[in-house]
Amino acid sequence: MHKSVHTLSHLAAAGLLATAMACGGGGGGSTETATISGSLDAPATTASVHASALDTGVDIVAVDENGNKADQATGVTDTFSLTVPTGHDYVLIVSDDAGIVSAVVYDATSNASELAVVAGTASVDLGTITVDTTSRSAEVADPDAVKEVDKDGNEATGAAAVAPETPKMGSDDNDGDHIPDSVDTDDDNDGTPDEIDKTVGGEDLSKDFDNDGTPDASDDDIDGDNIKNEDDHDASGRDMSRDHDNNGNDDDREGGSTSAATGDATAGSDLFAIHCAGCHGTDAAGTTTAPDIRGESASDIQEAIGEVAEMSGLSTLTMAQVNDIAAYLATLGSGSEASEGSGDSETATGDTGSTTGGDSSTGGSGSGTTSGGTSGSTTTGDATSGRTLYEANCLGCHGADGTQISGVALAGKSASEVSSAITNVAAMAAVNTLADLTDQQIADIAAYLATL
Repeated sequence: MHKSVHTLSHLAAAGLLATAMACGGGGGGSTETATISGSLDAPATTASVHASALDTGVDIVAVDENGNKADQATGVTDTFSLTVPTGHDYVLIVSDDAGIVSAVVYDATSNASELAVVAGTASVDLGTITVDTTSRSAEVADPDAVKEVDKDGNEATGAAAVAPETPKMGSDDNDGDHIPDSVDTDDDNDGTPDEIDKTVGGEDLSKDFDNDGTPDASDDDIDGDNIKNEDDHDASGRDMSRDHDNNGNDDDREGGSTSAATGDATAGSDLFAIHCAGCHGTDAAGTTTAPDIRGESASDIQEAIGEVAEMSGLSTLTMAQVNDIAAYLATLGSGSEASEGSGDSETATGDTGSTTGGDSSTGGSGSGTTSGGTSGSTTTGDATSGRTLYEANCLGCHGADGTQISGVALAGKSASEVSSAITNVAAMAAVNTLADLTDQQIADIAAYLATL
C-alpha cells in the first residue's frame, strides 16, 4: 500500500538479489571459480537478428543450493558471463521490470534448471537461451550444445554434462517457475514474498496462488477463476490452472497474480472504516502522512502489513478480510484515475449505526458543535460512541489497546490531551478526518480511552 505497483511486482526478484553473498567453497584459501555464460535471444517469431535480440534488458542472478547469490548480470540483452564458486549447484534466475520471468531451463525434456558446477570446472557455456517475457519462460535453445570445460581443458557436451548426480535443491516447485521452492522467495509467485505470505492472520499463504486461504496443493481451483483445475486448459490441452484472466498465458508467468480471490466489497467497506480510514482518509485518496490506496490489490495490502511498522497491528486480519478490503478499494477507482468524489466518507464508513464503526463526522452526538474542539473538558463523553469513533479514527495507527505506536499509550488520555494531539502532532494534524471531530466526539473518545 505504500509502494507503487511496479515496485511491488519487483519484490520477489529483489528478495533474491538481496540474499547474502556467502557462497561457501572453502575457508582461508582462495575459492576456485568457474564461469557460466550464454547468449539471450527472443522467441523465433519476434527475433530478427541474434545480437541484442531482447529489446529490453533482463537481470540474471546465479543462486546456489543454500539460497545465496553467487553473481549477477543486469540489463542483459545479449551475452552474459557469471563467475561462481565451484562445488555448488545453481539456478540462473531471469527477471525483468514485471518481476521473475523464470529460472533458465537447460533441458526442456525434464524441465531441469538446477545445474552442477563441480570442483575442477573452468566454464559452462549454455549457448543460446530463448527468453520470452510474455509467456514468462527462459529455455536453452539446444540442450545438446551445452558445453562444460574443466581446468585441464577437457570438454563434455549436452545437458547431462551439467546435470547434478544428486540434486541438492529438491524437486518441489509449487508455482512452476522452475525455481525450486527451497531457494524460491515467492513459492506461489503471487508477488508477495514468502516471509510476508506466512504472517497474514496467522495463515501460511506462501503456497496459495489466489490467496483464498486454501493451499494450492488442496485447492481444486488454484487461480480462482471458477474453473476446476482438471478442466482449466486451453484448446491444445495446455494447463491454464494458473490463468485467472483466461488470456492464454499463465498468470504466474506474467509477473505474479494480483490475488484472484474475490472479496466482499460491502464487508470491506466496514473493515476499511475501522482499520484504514484513520490514516488514508475516508475516501482512501491519502493524506500527507499516508498514500492514496484506491485500487490497491490484496497482495499490496498484505505486503504493506508485513513491512510498514504502523500497520503491524493489522497482521491479525485474515486473508478473507484483506480480500474484502481490496474489493472495496477496487470500487473507488485507481489512484488519480478515481472519479472525483468517489469513496466519500458516507460510503467509506458505512452506516453510522453499524457495530463496526461509523463515519467520524456523524458518530456520537453533538454534531452541531464546533469542529476541531478546544479542550472539550466540560463535555461529558459517552464511552460507547467513543469506541465507535476510536475504531474509525484511531485503531489503524494505535491498535486495539492504544499501545501499537512505540512509546505512546492512549489509555486514560483526557479530552484536552486528545484535542491537543490532533492540533499539535504533525502525523495527526495531517489526517483530515480528525480535524473534523467535534468537542463532543473528542469527549466520547476520551471516555472510551478511560476504559482501556
